[in-house]
Amino acid sequence: MSEDLYMVNEGLSAFLTYILVVLRCGCLVMFAPFFSSEVFFSRSRLLFGAMFPLLFVGTASETAQIGKSLEMVDLFILAWQEFTIGMAIAYLSSLVFVGVQMAGEIAGQQIGFSMANVIDPQSGIEVPMLGFINMNLTLMMFITVKLNLKLGYIMIRSYDWIGIGAMAPNRNF
Repeated sequence: MSEDLYMVNEGLSAFLTYILVVLRCGCLVMFAPFFSSEVFFSRSRLLFGAMFPLLFVGTASETAQIGKSLEMVDLFILAWQEFTIGMAIAYLSSLVFVGVQMAGEIAGQQIGFSMANVIDPQSGIEVPMLGFINMNLTLMMFITVKLNLKLGYIMIRSYDWIGIGAMAPNRNF
């Protein structure tokens, strides 16, 4: 029996489930639009990233497939999978915003606003004026249509689609 083989009991399984949920939801909080803006302090994002997963632990623990004995490599692979899934959801949600900002930049170039830049308070960098206006209008529509709540719904459903440990490697080959 290996020294880094750990027997997983109920308490450790619940703790591992919470940590894996924090990895998936933390990516959404840190990198998705609206949540990742510079307006929110990094400490408040970290606190929100630790408290937000408490909403999903119940759903995630129903579908979790954590084995009875895990090696450190298996835990690392599970953590990497959860991080990757969270990053994919955050990336896909921010892709729309980046596309809208890029469309505003292109439109600004074509109508002659190439030198008119403003400082974006969310990112702290200079952006073209039309891209800034398009980005803020999209953010307002995002909140008005309650797509920020839909992101939470997608996060909950992601545990039905790909549960914790559903893609775990099988060592009995």
